[in-house]
Amino acid sequence: MLPALYNNHKRIVQTGNHVMILIEMVHDARVVRIGGEHAPASERRWMGDSIGWWEGDTLVVDTTNFGEEPGLGSATKDLHVTERFQRLPDGNLLYGFTVEDPSVWETPWSGEYTWRSTPNKV
Repeated sequence: MLPALYNNHKRIVQTGNHVMILIEMVHDARVVRIGGEHAPASERRWMGDSIGWWEGDTLVVDTTNFGEEPGLGSATKDLHVTERFQRLPDGNLLYGFTVEDPSVWETPWSGEYTWRSTPNKV
């Protein structure tokens, strides 16, 4: 979900039990189960297994169970990502993340940036 040189648009669709994030780059669609539990560790996926919950007006997404070669740098299947999505007063989203992979990094690392809102469709 980090920005690239191009194709950085995202479309978010929310239902009662799921949030889908369509990423313009390669048209990957992440489905977050709200209030769910992680799949068994033996079930590995390219973009991991995402579950989410609300903390006030912030959506927290916890992702584990990545495949052998996740799409984040030198990360391994031990990758664990926690994301936070919060709508800002100007209509944009503040996106924050924490990355953990004890096989690669000694300590977790984090970042955040603003996802600009647009009326355009991806």
